[in-house]
Amino acid sequence: MTDASSWDIDGPFQGGKFDHPIVMATDPSGAHPIPVVAVVTPVEADMLLTQTTVAIGMPLLFTVGHYLFATGWLPEIVIGSILVSFFLGIYSYWKNESLRRQPIGHLRVDEPMYKISGSFWANLLAPMIFWPLALAATGVFSVWSEKHFVAIAIPAFACAYLSVAYGAMPVAFLKEYFLAFPEIPPSERYYGDRGEVRPNDRLLFVVLGVLLFLPIVTSATVTYLLLPLILVVTVLLKLHALNRPDWIRLLRYLVLRSHAFIQIYLDYHDTAEDAVRGHWIPPSTRKSRRLQFKALFAAVCALLLTSLSYYCPWEFFAWGFVPESRLAETSVSLGEGKFAWLFAPFAVARFADPLAGYMLTYLFALLGYIVFPPLFLFTLYFDRIVEVEAIHQRILLGRRLLSDSSP
Repeated sequence: MTDASSWDIDGPFQGGKFDHPIVMATDPSGAHPIPVVAVVTPVEADMLLTQTTVAIGMPLLFTVGHYLFATGWLPEIVIGSILVSFFLGIYSYWKNESLRRQPIGHLRVDEPMYKISGSFWANLLAPMIFWPLALAATGVFSVWSEKHFVAIAIPAFACAYLSVAYGAMPVAFLKEYFLAFPEIPPSERYYGDRGEVRPNDRLLFVVLGVLLFLPIVTSATVTYLLLPLILVVTVLLKLHALNRPDWIRLLRYLVLRSHAFIQIYLDYHDTAEDAVRGHWIPPSTRKSRRLQFKALFAAVCALLLTSLSYYCPWEFFAWGFVPESRLAETSVSLGEGKFAWLFAPFAVARFADPLAGYMLTYLFALLGYIVFPPLFLFTLYFDRIVEVEAIHQRILLGRRLLSDSSP
C-alpha cells in the first residue's frame, strides 16, 4: 500500500484548482510539452448530462418497446427499418461519394464510384444492421424488464462487460501521462513497471451482487442503506492504510485530484488538432476516450436506477406514512401490473398521510441521484487514484528540489 505520509496536499490548491499548469514532458521524438490541457466540457456537466439522459431515456425506452410488442407490429417495423435504412443509406453514400470526388483546388480525386470505401459501410451497411437490431432489442428489453431481476441484470451485465473491456483505459492513460513529466527518470518512463491499471474488480463484483440480489430478497430501502455503507467503509479503510492522521483533508485532496484526472483523460488533445503538433500524443483519441467513459458511466447509472427503484427508499417511508390497508391494496395492484419496481415509489404517494412525510423519500432519491454514481466510481478506482497521485507527488518533489537548488 502507498504511504502518503510525506505527500504535499496543501500547496497546489487555490480555490479548488491547482496553481501550477499540468504539462506533458517530451516524448521519444524530442517534442515539447503542451502547456495546459484546455477544458472542453466540465466533468460534472458531462456526468450530469449522461445521468439525466439515462434517467429520462429508460422509461421512454420501456414505453416504446412495450408499445411495439403490444401492437404486434414489431416484426413489420423491424423489416421496414431495413428498407428505410437501405434507401437512406444509398442516398447518403451517393452524396458523400459525390462530395469526395469534387475537385479540391488543383487536385482531383479520381477514385471510381464503385470502389467500396469506408463511407459504404458507414452510410449503408451499418444503419441496415443497427436500426433493426436496436428496435428488436428495445422491444425484448422492455418486456423482459417488467421483472425487477431482469431489469437489474441487463445493466449489471453491461457494467461488468464495459469495466472488463474499458475499465483500465483511464488509469493506463494517466500513468503514461504523468510518467512523461521531465521530473521522472527516462529509464522509468520507458522501461518501468506501470503496475496495476484495472479498477478494483473484486469490489465491483461484490457491489454488482448486492445490487442484483438484495432488492429482490429484501427491498430497495435496504439496498439504498447498504450500498453507501459498503462504499464509505471501503474508502475509510483504504484511507487509514495511507498513514495520514489528517485523513479528512487527504480525502478532500483525492476527490479533487480524481476530478482533475478525469478532466485530463477526457480533454487531452487529439492528433489532428494544432495544439498537439510537436507534443506527446496518446494512443487514443479524445472521441474514443469520451465514448468509453460515458458508456461505462451510463451503465453504472442504469444499474443504480433499476436496482434502487430510481434511488427511492420508498418502503421505509410507506411503512411510516401510508395506511397498511392502502399499502396492501397498492401492492396487490402493482403485483398484477407491469414495471412494479418502477411505479411503486410513486403509486403509494397518493395514499400517504401526511403526504409531506412520504415526500422525504424523493429528497433521499435526489441525494442518491447526485452522490451514488460518482461515489461508486471513486471507490472502484480509489487504489488506482492513489497510485497515479503518488507519481504526481514525485513530480512535485522534483520541482521543489529543483527550486531549492536554484540560486
